Amino acid sequence: MNAYAPRSYRDIAYAFILKLPLNLLLYIPEVIEKPSRENNRRLRHAVTVRLVKASKEEIIRTFLIKPSSFRKLIRYLKIPLTRIDGKTICNENIVLVRELCSKGVKYLFEKGLKPSDLLRFNIPLHQVLNYLEQYTSDPMVKLSEIEAIARSVSPKEYLRHARLFRSILGDRVYEKYTRKVIDRVDVLEFMGLMDHLVETGVLTPSLRDYMEKRIREVVNRVLKGREYRLALLVDVSGSMVKAKDVAIKLLELLYYAKIKYIIAFNDVATLIDKDRLKQLEPENTTSIGSGLLLLYNLLKKGGEKVDAVILVSDLCENTSPYASDILKLYSDIGNPPLVIVHVGQKCIWKTRYPHVILELEDYHRRLCEAIAIALGEVIDRAVRERELLEVISVRKPLEEEIMSTQLPVRPKETLKKGYLVELLAK
Repeated sequence: MNAYAPRSYRDIAYAFILKLPLNLLLYIPEVIEKPSRENNRRLRHAVTVRLVKASKEEIIRTFLIKPSSFRKLIRYLKIPLTRIDGKTICNENIVLVRELCSKGVKYLFEKGLKPSDLLRFNIPLHQVLNYLEQYTSDPMVKLSEIEAIARSVSPKEYLRHARLFRSILGDRVYEKYTRKVIDRVDVLEFMGLMDHLVETGVLTPSLRDYMEKRIREVVNRVLKGREYRLALLVDVSGSMVKAKDVAIKLLELLYYAKIKYIIAFNDVATLIDKDRLKQLEPENTTSIGSGLLLLYNLLKKGGEKVDAVILVSDLCENTSPYASDILKLYSDIGNPPLVIVHVGQKCIWKTRYPHVILELEDYHRRLCEAIAIALGEVIDRAVRERELLEVISVRKPLEEEIMSTQLPVRPKETLKKGYLVELLAK
């Protein structure tokens, strides 16, 4: 709010304050230092009007998010709380602000709210749990409240604070609630965190077994109960830094499917397991043929077959043996189709060997199930139509559309003399 800016600009800034979420106004003291006398008056006027126009729930939520910043905002802008121009302030919202600044969260407890009720104000769970300590020291009341909170929060929030729930509830009650949470949780999203959840005490042995059972059920549903035998080839060359996370997540997803072999390759190929993949750092040159050759030798030696070969790579070969040379040998093992998960750079794949491509720009955990479904469809089609060569699925990030936005206009009534006094004292 520059004092020397045109009046129209300052009025637009005023109008923006009236439209901002109330909690964002907590940052005003941090971003404005020593405003001019004119703009200080304008700020106080705008924020006070915004508080009066807010719902009580919004005021309470803003206070609960960060009480110290809420009080600082009120002090910094010198918002009147008791009298204005000799008149007593009786506006309910300003009275609420005054009581919150004076008594804090205890005022809400005096009004009959409990810590579990604070969840409806959409504040972080750890803050609700902190307020629980201020609410009571009675262990039975605390247990009742923690049970109510555990039933109400999202699965993600519950698991994020599960150690605290476990320490308060005890293992027997904790396991009962956590099983219910696991029934609701997007297990694909938490697959990569299994080891971490166990190490940090979130999952007891029985809960880990229960989680793994749920994962198998979900993977079977996503892959529609297919019983395909698969091999997974993962490119770990220097050009695959961006794609390593994709490969690890896909491996975690397919870990509960029938993966016959896992092979990592750069200029050489190595038979590995899931834990080893996590430890590998992308380096060296790329020979897709080396991975295909190792798989060929393993299958040929064992007299085995796989239904499909999943290849995670950017397809940027620069070292022999090359894929085109090795794929000529695959007729000896039944020409299993290649399901290519194309990530990283966009090198062009040219081959007459049966293949399909799932192209991913990047990995995001919320796409995990969508990727799994697409992968299941790709594998199914590749197995059924072994001569299929074209790209059958392309997934790219959504493009944002830039829409024209009309600037807000300061309400004319706020310009009237005595407007604030009338607003607060009536």
